[in-house]
Amino acid sequence: WKKYGCHLIEDGDPRKLEYVYDRLFKAVDAQDNGLIIEDKPMFQVEHMNPSWDSSSDGDYEFRKAVEIYQILLRSVIERAEAESRSASILNEAIWSDLSQGDILVLPQYIPWMSQIGNDHTFKLCVFPDKSSGDWRISTIPHDVTVKFGPNRVDIPVEWVTSPPPLTTFVHSKRFLMGVDKNATIEEVLMIAKAIINQ
Repeated sequence: WKKYGCHLIEDGDPRKLEYVYDRLFKAVDAQDNGLIIEDKPMFQVEHMNPSWDSSSDGDYEFRKAVEIYQILLRSVIERAEAESRSASILNEAIWSDLSQGDILVLPQYIPWMSQIGNDHTFKLCVFPDKSSGDWRISTIPHDVTVKFGPNRVDIPVEWVTSPPPLTTFVHSKRFLMGVDKNATIEEVLMIAKAIINQ
C-alpha cells in the first residue's frame, strides 16, 4: 500500500493514504510481523480459505478473496475522499461568522464528530438533518473519542417533556434535539444559546 497506494488516491494525500492503511492493511502488516490486531474485513476474508478437508481449489478461493478485498478497497478509498471533503467543510464552518462562542454551525450534515477533535471548545453543534431537513442541535462530549461519554453541556431535562416552540423532538438522553426546518438560523441559535445559558 505504501508503494502503490499513491496511484489509487488521486492527489496522493497522506491523510487519505493513512485512513485506508489503518482500515484495511494495518492488520495484514501486523499479522505478517507476528502481531494480532482485531480487524473485521481481514477476519471475514480469512474465512474464504478452504477448510482442511475441502476439495476446493485454493487458488480459486484466493481469487474470490481478492475480488472481495477490491470491493472493500474501493469503498474505503471513497470514504477517505469523503472524509477529506467533510474536513474542508468543517474547517470553513469553524471560522464562519455563524459559528459563535460555544456553538458550531454547519451548512450541511457531515460526519463532524470524528473530525472535530478535543482541542475545540464548542459545546453544541447545529446542522440541518440529511433526510428530513429539520435542524439538529447536538451536544458535544468532553472527549469526542469516547462514544456516549459525558457532554460539555446537556439539553435541559425539562425539555424532554416540555420542549420550547419549534422543537420537533428531544432525545430522552438529552444529547440531541430537532428544530423545525422552517425555523430561521437565528431562531435555532436562540434555542442553542438557551441550552448553553441554562
